[in-house]
Amino acid sequence: MTIDELGEKMKSGNLMPAECAEYVVSLTGWYATYSGRKEILEGLSVDFFNKKRQDYKSDKACERAWDFTTEGRELVSLNLKLKKIEKMISAFKTLLRLKESEAKNLF
Repeated sequence: MTIDELGEKMKSGNLMPAECAEYVVSLTGWYATYSGRKEILEGLSVDFFNKKRQDYKSDKACERAWDFTTEGRELVSLNLKLKKIEKMISAFKTLLRLKESEAKNLF
């Protein structure tokens, strides 16, 4: 299931606790995968900065130049995806806690 599909499921709010837990695990897997790629891109960013810094007037200008490379754009995109996943994990955990509280009150 994709991250966007999980987002649609979350919007319904009509989930069983087991589903919430399963989705948290799935999102954590996505997070780990994207974090691994981010680690590689951060290394490329450092290499770019070390090689190209003297070509620019400031650190900020060099960072902007990195952001315009294919890898730089990918890194920006990954950062946004990771933030989205963090928020989704938090929301599913909140929903899971709510469902658990409801179940405790029923007994």
